[in-house]
Amino acid sequence: MADNLFSRGRRRPLVLDGGLATELETAHAKDLSGSLWSARILLDDPDSILAVHRAYLAAGAQIITTATYQASVAGFHRELALTPSEAAALMHSSLRLAEDAITAHVAADAATTQRVEEEEEEEAFPPAIAVSLGCFGATLADGSEYTGVYPPYADEDYLCEFHVARALAVLNGDSGGRGTPPPPTMTTTTTTPPNSMQNPLLLLHLLLFETIPSLLEARAIARALAHPALSVYPAGVAFSCGTATTVRCGATLRECIDALLLLRRPSADDDDDASSASSSAAAAAPPPPPPRAPLAMVGVNCTQPHLCASLVRIAAAAVAEAAAASSAVSAKSHSSGGKKPPTTLVVCYPNSGEVYNPVTKTWSGPGGGNGEAGPDAWWAGWCKEWLAAGADVIGGCCRTRPRHIEAIARLKKNAMKEKGLLHVQP
Repeated sequence: MADNLFSRGRRRPLVLDGGLATELETAHAKDLSGSLWSARILLDDPDSILAVHRAYLAAGAQIITTATYQASVAGFHRELALTPSEAAALMHSSLRLAEDAITAHVAADAATTQRVEEEEEEEAFPPAIAVSLGCFGATLADGSEYTGVYPPYADEDYLCEFHVARALAVLNGDSGGRGTPPPPTMTTTTTTPPNSMQNPLLLLHLLLFETIPSLLEARAIARALAHPALSVYPAGVAFSCGTATTVRCGATLRECIDALLLLRRPSADDDDDASSASSSAAAAAPPPPPPRAPLAMVGVNCTQPHLCASLVRIAAAAVAEAAAASSAVSAKSHSSGGKKPPTTLVVCYPNSGEVYNPVTKTWSGPGGGNGEAGPDAWWAGWCKEWLAAGADVIGGCCRTRPRHIEAIARLKKNAMKEKGLLHVQP
């Protein structure tokens, strides 16, 4: 795969954008009360999505997310009576909007193109696109994305099929001719990520599975990412957490990340003195998916800011342990050719601090970053905590705005002036 923003060491943090849907509500007065949330604006007013993308790029975002968090073929059919083909084409149009925003941003002022300078000069990369893929519960618009309690039919197999089908609809504009997920036959032979617009600025898209609330869905995503058509893309997964250690369903964040990183996969080299109980549990567990390239990033989103330092530390520890295990396996098999395994980055993009009521679809309580004093000191203070805990990628989720992202970019710029105090090793 071509070199890209995620494939080499960078000055920390990489800057992700902020809330897209809530910015559409705040800055563009959009009514997002329907089940499609911001995805409906792809049809109603795509120019406003383009404007939000450009606002975040101007604020310093290096990664922008598509307006597809709550999009699904079934959802567009249910709410707008679109055919599967029409729905998939509309979802795919989100990529053009993001690409157009980046192209316009780069053309308008080359000086604003993100350049992450190392101690030695290196190639600069334009901003990247993250394909926003919300959890299954988000498409139900019933608040289950904040509990992880899904209908009985939404088992691991169903969720795997859902995530494969929805990702392919966004990437390729192809619904498979149906409104329900195709079976996971995994026979696709795609070997290189398609570039939908053939834009030389854009070498790849990151698949970003967001607001994941459960261990069940983490396992389903791990399987989905083994699909040949998806495994060629860099991917990130962010979990929504209700406490400083657990995701919304009550499982620990560490369990969920381990499921993604295949850290707990049993092997022939397991210690001979492992307990019979552990052996029985491993034998009873579902088989893990085939190995794939390491995740580009893993971490937390749509979570209260005060919980994130603890959660980032958990994610960073899991990533470090997985990297050590990968290095050990490579050394044992001599399969690495002397190259260091790719690093999984830790991502953190919480909400503003306000509390969301999924029943009334309203926000309440103080959001320190939205006060009249502005977000700079408040948000930058949190960012420093997350960086110290091990975050490599920082942005914002619900109710964060371009000014929050500008505060992150300013923090990074100031740190770089201080001889690169914030640095992620290659």
